[in-house]
Amino acid sequence: MAQDDFLRGLPLALLGILLALAFALVAFGGRGRVANLEALRITDRVELFDAACLVLLAMAYEALRLASTLDERLRQPRSPRAIAALFLPAAVALAVIPGVVRHAPRLLEAAFSASLVLTLGASAAVVWCTAEDYVVTGEGRRRLVLAWAGAMLAAVVVVVGIGLFVPDAADRWADRARDVGFELIPRVLAGRHL
Repeated sequence: MAQDDFLRGLPLALLGILLALAFALVAFGGRGRVANLEALRITDRVELFDAACLVLLAMAYEALRLASTLDERLRQPRSPRAIAALFLPAAVALAVIPGVVRHAPRLLEAAFSASLVLTLGASAAVVWCTAEDYVVTGEGRRRLVLAWAGAMLAAVVVVVGIGLFVPDAADRWADRARDVGFELIPRVLAGRHL
């Protein structure tokens, strides 16, 4: 039985390893070719392509992980795992978009905003799925997820409070976002809406 499970999971594990290696190559391997790309004047497109590849590889990895759990979780709800699969690609997008937002500000600002919402929303599902293996009772999982949701809500309240009550905090955030290349987010932060 264990050998059958191992053999059935081996292709998925190998594909996962290949995706992780491809992610590492794209994330860390492109630094040496920057001088050549600058000479060819195509760095903008390549930077956007690299960022898109990183997000797509994270999406493929999470889809693979989700597919590998579908046959095991027959008695448990699958929706938390499906929602948790959105977390890693959204977090990768949050990490890579500020570096390339200057190339396509409107599109990437929308993607950044959506990724922020997905990251915050899917984090509760990540906690639920993590607790599924370590916390036995359903009530314990609910308490853990509620505590996590409370902590996230408190963090949002603190950030909004800092923005509203600390002098010039929103302006400094807007200046930083403008320096990176965002257009709409700095206007909203500075109080000059659309």
